[in-house]
Amino acid sequence: MLSEFNPSEYLTVPDGWGCKRLSDCTVDGNISYGIVQPGLHDENGIPVIRINNVKNGQLDLSDVLKVAPEIEKKYERTRLKGGEVLLTLVGSTGQSFVVQEDLAGWNVPRAIAVIRVDEKVGADWVNICLQSKETKHFLNVRANTTVQKTLNLKDVRDIPILIPPKKAKESVEDIALSLSRKIELNRKTNQTLENIAQAIFKSWFVDFEPTRAKVIAKEKGGDEEAQTLAAQAVIRGAMTLEQLSELSTGSPKMDDRLHSLIMQRFRNTPSAGLDKLTPESISKLAEQFPNALIDSELGEIPEGWKVGMMQDCCVRVESGGTPKRSEESYWGGNVKWLSSGEVRNVIILDTKERISEEGLKNSSAKLWPKGSTVVAMYGATAGQVCLLAVEMTANQACCALIPKDNQKSYLFLAAKRSIEELAGKASGSAQQNLNKSLVSEHKLLAPSGHVLEAFDTVASRLIDKWQQNSEENLVLSEIRDSLLPKLLSGELLTEPAKPNMEQTE
Repeated sequence: MLSEFNPSEYLTVPDGWGCKRLSDCTVDGNISYGIVQPGLHDENGIPVIRINNVKNGQLDLSDVLKVAPEIEKKYERTRLKGGEVLLTLVGSTGQSFVVQEDLAGWNVPRAIAVIRVDEKVGADWVNICLQSKETKHFLNVRANTTVQKTLNLKDVRDIPILIPPKKAKESVEDIALSLSRKIELNRKTNQTLENIAQAIFKSWFVDFEPTRAKVIAKEKGGDEEAQTLAAQAVIRGAMTLEQLSELSTGSPKMDDRLHSLIMQRFRNTPSAGLDKLTPESISKLAEQFPNALIDSELGEIPEGWKVGMMQDCCVRVESGGTPKRSEESYWGGNVKWLSSGEVRNVIILDTKERISEEGLKNSSAKLWPKGSTVVAMYGATAGQVCLLAVEMTANQACCALIPKDNQKSYLFLAAKRSIEELAGKASGSAQQNLNKSLVSEHKLLAPSGHVLEAFDTVASRLIDKWQQNSEENLVLSEIRDSLLPKLLSGELLTEPAKPNMEQTE
């Protein structure tokens, strides 16, 4: 440790605790950033964790860049093994997390630092310290913001890390990590819930599997009952379209054979997400799917279904507004006010800024109900979609799709599937922009009302649980963030630290 290093300048060190530079907590004293020029995506390449994959200290690997092996090979120093701490250096700086073992072999770009922590200090402990208010302040005052917020490695190496006595360290870690584990469990559960909802949406409204099942049964000589059974089998996940296609033809008792084979697989167990639908309701649902496909401007769609627009699913479509910044009374109230940059978060529970009732009244901003789907129209997030978990308003860079009854889930998931198309409609040389008309008139499939009602019954349960988990994570994060300063100060420890206690070296 260099002699000029004085931790008391940056944080309060509890009695009996020590403090080290971050670089002195590493295996070899080095902290490195990753690949400077990753190049184009290579499907057969090495995956890298980018800034856009890190959201509030959590990983979102839905969009992963892969780097050509010959490029990645030059950066073996930052190739991950599992157990490292990663710290974001550019843009949304100061986010950190511990790399799980299943990411071994991955790498990182220039915008992320790799910290290989000495096991005597512990990666979890360093990550806890990096999320403290003192560390965030330490980094914020040193960040270069000429173009975009950027940290340099010299300042990162100098981050002060508290070194507590062993028992104190274990107590802090136990509390902080238990909260973080629950947050991560909820996040993974939410990903599963979204995957299930998206899978059902794709089956019914993109691949039209229940209708295609009826078409297959019809072509094989099945009557209406057999066709409906085939649709039920696909809806339940009891049979695939390929398995239906493999059924032998030419039998005079095709209906009986189809009935028998399907019922062998039913076991009265619907596929994931459909557990609240009774066999009777699934049977009625299957009857609502047509037994033929027709051509449309969106390609083949079930006969009788139509091509509509997003606005057809809505009570109304509205843009937001911004109260005058010069009027102080318009700001800091109780009305949550969403910005387009926040639309990256899929479920919106809270906003960075709030306005007053007076500000709402004296601007073009409008109050949007819970369950509204919001599309960002300007800038880097143009085309991104989110769902409002509570009532709020937004700025003019946001467009709200306020759904009709029983169409909230369909509209939200349809909009999420349209993100790339919506982003592609954005125009403008300096900044990519959408407008309300482009959003509201975006082409959308208009299924049978009975099918939409059944889908909302299924998907709304999944989305509601997703929202509940997100709300719980918000509370848990607030608890963790409020406890962390007190834990790191030794204030909440059940056993006071003593100067003679064994310290983690």
